[in-house]
Amino acid sequence: MISPRDIGDRHERPVAGLGDHGGIVVRLSTGPLTRQADQLIVACLINLLCRMTGSVEVIELDSPSAELEIPLADGQGPGPVFERMKAFANWAVGDAVKVVRRSSLVPNYTISVGAALPSNSADLYVTGAGWIAWIGTEAPNTELTDGPNPIGPWFAASLAAGEVFKRARGLSRGRFALSDEGYDLWDGRTGPLKSLTEGPSLEGHTLPPFILVGAGAVGQGIIALLGVSRISTFVVTIDDDAHDGTNLNRCFVAGTEDVEHPKVNAVARYRSITELPGVEFEGTRTTSRREAADSCNHPAGPAIWSLRLSPDHGAAAQ
Repeated sequence: MISPRDIGDRHERPVAGLGDHGGIVVRLSTGPLTRQADQLIVACLINLLCRMTGSVEVIELDSPSAELEIPLADGQGPGPVFERMKAFANWAVGDAVKVVRRSSLVPNYTISVGAALPSNSADLYVTGAGWIAWIGTEAPNTELTDGPNPIGPWFAASLAAGEVFKRARGLSRGRFALSDEGYDLWDGRTGPLKSLTEGPSLEGHTLPPFILVGAGAVGQGIIALLGVSRISTFVVTIDDDAHDGTNLNRCFVAGTEDVEHPKVNAVARYRSITELPGVEFEGTRTTSRREAADSCNHPAGPAIWSLRLSPDHGAAAQ
């Protein structure tokens, strides 16, 4: 059985100079969620927050009866936003952090997705679209376009989750949360939301077949991004490791059922959910290339396995 202490093993370790204000009750207000970008923010933010066991106690989700249409790693398909996110958190971490509509506890950190709440009604406002990620202390006054590119929305959600962690550990707020500036991940600029450009769409682009060595936190993040972004590619994922309970705080597409099972299994499941072409191989970079090529039933297989890989010095790396 996986305990909250297992999941929080890394982020809850004592660090000199940091306090411990754990048990944050987060209230998340979403607005109508008619934009796919807003759905990406909500799904990513809850995925991150529910894994912050010890730092987050409860997530109150104030959402409409809209359908969540983006794919989630538990594979249950579309459904009402609240029911889907409640089920997802339970799949990811069991009852370590629950998603509820209302709790008996008083929320001590409120996040508004876009202008779901008026200014001065939330601790943090978050929005994003395309390549733009923004967090601030006032409701955003610039309307962003919509689309399936998860890069901006997911980075915005990550910034917001980081602010919750800072509150839990007694750290000061980040400068972007205080300055109401955002990131333009396409051209590297920072500044007020209205000054940022959303960059090109990812739809219709092709990425050459490639090998992903490592199916842990970084590898799963890459797979999740590719699965949602609709980039055409073929990915061969290699890892000989299995999940343990301490992995669940950072492995984006894994849940409690994946503990003690190969990490590549979680990748295979998510690829199937998002119809991302690829194959998994439970091995290392030093495993027989012929054996690996035989497992890759795809025209790109021989070309992929002819790539020169750097020597393996131990643990898998992306």
